[in-house]
Amino acid sequence: MIYQEFAEKSQMARIAALDHHRSCLPDASESEHVGEIRLLGRNAYRNALMTSYAVELQGPEEVAARANECISSLRDLLNCAEEHEARSTSGVLTPEDVAEMDEQISARFNEAQRKLQLFIRAGCAALDRPMPPN
Repeated sequence: MIYQEFAEKSQMARIAALDHHRSCLPDASESEHVGEIRLLGRNAYRNALMTSYAVELQGPEEVAARANECISSLRDLLNCAEEHEARSTSGVLTPEDVAEMDEQISARFNEAQRKLQLFIRAGCAALDRPMPPN
């Protein structure tokens, strides 16, 4: 089912963006692979986006709207991780900088989860409605 696929791909994009953020922090063990991790995040987002188009085609409208909100929150999350990468490469990060970046990514990560939950509720409600006869 396309709703389940979208939810799974959205969750993967969410986690990939968080991994990207973490790879940019000082003392990150994956810091030498930031480019690869960034690409994984972008690909995960793109996969969720492509699946959202199928959700939009399948409908109904309220489910498609929740999917679009989910995609928007994932884009905000990915942008935040990419901003953190740029910030970390532009100079030395203080512990306060890292704390601020962690707060920013956490807020966006949680918002993406909230939007995904709203999508799942809308999808479940749509699936529970009886289908009109052909």
